[in-house]
Order: sequence, then structure tokens, then C-alpha cells
Amino acid sequence: MKLCSLNNSITSYADFIKKVNKNPDDTAIKKSLDLFLQYYKLYLSDSFVSSEAKDYSEKLVSTDEYDLLFSCSNIEQVWAYIHLMVENVEHKRITIPHKEHPFIDIGACGAGLLKLKPCNHKTIYTVFLKERKNKNIEKPKTKIVALGGMGRHCIKNMQKKNYPADLFLLHDEETDSIILNDDMLVYEPDGKLNFSKIGSADNLIIVTSLAGSMCTKYIEPLVQFAKETCKNIFVIGILPFDFEGKKDIAEKNLSVINNLHIDSELFTNQSLMSIDKNMPIQEAFDLVDDTIMETIDKKVKAS
Repeated sequence: MKLCSLNNSITSYADFIKKVNKNPDDTAIKKSLDLFLQYYKLYLSDSFVSSEAKDYSEKLVSTDEYDLLFSCSNIEQVWAYIHLMVENVEHKRITIPHKEHPFIDIGACGAGLLKLKPCNHKTIYTVFLKERKNKNIEKPKTKIVALGGMGRHCIKNMQKKNYPADLFLLHDEETDSIILNDDMLVYEPDGKLNFSKIGSADNLIIVTSLAGSMCTKYIEPLVQFAKETCKNIFVIGILPFDFEGKKDIAEKNLSVINNLHIDSELFTNQSLMSIDKNMPIQEAFDLVDDTIMETIDKKVKAS
């Protein structure tokens, strides 16, 4: 545990906010921001902590006789607590930086920090900041929606390897003998889509053959749904073999994906399976699935 004075804490928080606004994509800043957000949500939802922060902020604004000393494990805990205090003295929620809104309201934040900064003090309170238990620190929720036959094969391999994600299949063929868990099926027997099964996610990964009928029918409504419920959306598209003669279909679906302004990565069956021409077809498809899983791992880690 370490102790941080209020003045030093305010200075370090102001520096952190400047860094977030100046370079929001920096890996170290993202890591601190994620931890900061975890503690902010914890403190905001804890009635005792939020009430305590409100009480201390009012004391600091009303007189310069008080000062605070923070006991913490991580500096991000202090920043989260100070952010709550700033919101209390400014009487409003101040935007927390995130993907859609990377910039904080510096004006309101700065005004609140100036009101909290003590010039003199007679009484010092020590604030023992609440820790998050490991089980309460939420890991990013990853969900994978596979489309069509190629996606079905990938889902089967993910099941076998206990891949750490919620798996879903969008398919309009008989699947009872292929998929054991009906809850994974997004496609309904009457032809209607049941996207509510997917729900929200930190990372939604869509795996699809770009020349497949499921991609053609459903890639756009699926992405539009995901934009309302998921933080990050990523498409892994597999281009067909040259001999399949479906290049035009794949290019049209790729154009749809690009127009939806989401991240994507493309692979070709031709290149993935040309590593060893004598490789059995089943083993070759397994190799494609392994490549897909490796790509998902990298994308989730970077998000």
C-alpha cells in the first residue's frame, strides 16, 4: 500500500487526463484508463464510497482547513475517487474517455480540480480506497458469431478446444446433429433472426466465408445490430478458392463490410491451404480454424 497526498494526486490526475487527450491510443495509457474505469464504476455503484466522496468534496470546497491522504495500491484508484469528487463539486457527470468519445470535458474537470485543491490545512483525513476483488474485475466479454458452413466447422473446432468465448452460429440448415447446444443457433426455423440471443459484448467477432449465402443475407443486419450492443466489432472473412468462381460475390460482400466502417481481416482458402499440397482436406480446414483463433486472440488482446 502507498499514500498519496491530495495535491500530488490532483496533479497526477491532471497529467493523466492530458495524456489521455493527447495520445488515447498509447498502450500504457489504455491500460491505465481501463483500470481507472473499473474503479470508477465500482466506486460509483458503492453507495458508501460515493457518499463519502461527496462528503469530502463538500468539505474541501467549503473550507481550506481540511486535507486528504489516500491509501491505495494503484494510482488509478485515486484518480477514480478524485473524478467522483470533481463530478460532485461540478454537479454533473463528466464524460469518461472511451472509444466513441476519447476526450474528456477538460474545462469542467479542471474547474473541479481547482476547487478541490487545498491551500492550507489543519485536519487531515486518510481515505482507504476500496480494492476490487479479482473475481469482480470483469474480463472483456468476447462473443463469436460464425456464419454458414465454414463458420460451422470453425465453431466445432472451438468447442473441442474449449475456446474462451461465447459461440453462436447463424445457419439455415439442419444442425441438430452438428451443434449440441441449440442456444448457439441464431437462425430461427421460420427464417427470422434472433439476435437477442447474442446480446452485448466487449468484442464481437464475426467469422464468415465472404462468398457464402449466409454472409450475403445477414452480414449487414448482424453488424447493424452489433453496433447498438457491442463495443468492438471485428470481421474475419475467408475468400473462396479461385476455382469456385465466386469472386464477384466475395467482392460485393467485402464492399458491404467496408461501407459499414468496421475492422476486418481477410484470408484466402487458396493461400491458407497451399502450405502443403499433400495435406488432407480435413487437416487443411483445421489449419484454417487455428489461424482464425490465433487472429481472434491477437485482436482481443489488442482491444
